[in-house]
Amino acid sequence: MGKVGSKGVLHCLVVDDENEFVEILHRACGNSLDILTAKTGQEALQILTDFCDLSFIVCKAKLPDMAGSPILAEARRLKIKRILIANVTEHDLVRAANTAHPSYIIEKPYKVEELKPLMEQLIADQQEHATEKSAHAARIKEIEFLTGQNAALTRNLDEKSRD
Repeated sequence: MGKVGSKGVLHCLVVDDENEFVEILHRACGNSLDILTAKTGQEALQILTDFCDLSFIVCKAKLPDMAGSPILAEARRLKIKRILIANVTEHDLVRAANTAHPSYIIEKPYKVEELKPLMEQLIADQQEHATEKSAHAARIKEIEFLTGQNAALTRNLDEKSRD
């Protein structure tokens, strides 16, 4: 398993037994994200269980120990954006993975120039989502604070009305 990167940065899980896509992703995205890696489907499922801060997953359709569809299905359940990498000849696996509704399908062979706009858009979307999520969390915190203040004032009024 690859190393978890710095806090506050988008995290991507790449499930690729050859690490081919990791290199391409590094070239396409630079330091825009931290990349976790898994070489097997079982390892990927474990990361999905253990690491809850993933922005998106890039997964090959065919891995040494399983098809990519169960991994993508779990990522979908966790509401993680999904990118499927498939050989043009892997139609059966692509159809199986479609049950997990990947956000994007990248056909092999692919070029860095073709991936860069997709990855940049995906990163921008995830950063916007993270900003919205942070603003939402701040609003919830404010509501919780005001609810607590309201409860304290209500108790104070109740005590004064009893006196």
